[in-house]
Amino acid sequence: MVLDPVCGSTSGTRFLDDDALECLRERLLPRVHVLTPNEEEAGLVCGTPGVAADDAARRLLRLGVKHVLITGGAGRDGRCVDRL
Repeated sequence: MVLDPVCGSTSGTRFLDDDALECLRERLLPRVHVLTPNEEEAGLVCGTPGVAADDAARRLLRLGVKHVLITGGAGRDGRCVDRL
């Protein structure tokens, strides 16, 4: 199973409340083979918003996800950096 956790809009509207995120962590993530959050979503899904992407990935792996692909979007230099 591949999951792209779309947690909110670019305007800042959140799509998942705290209860939904907890359910996602406990019931869905242990079944996911590849999780593809962007950097902001990775922190939100792992329960620590603002955490560094590498730390978020490690936390998501501890929640049972097999692989985490953090999508970086456009960087400051115009390059897109994704991390597996």
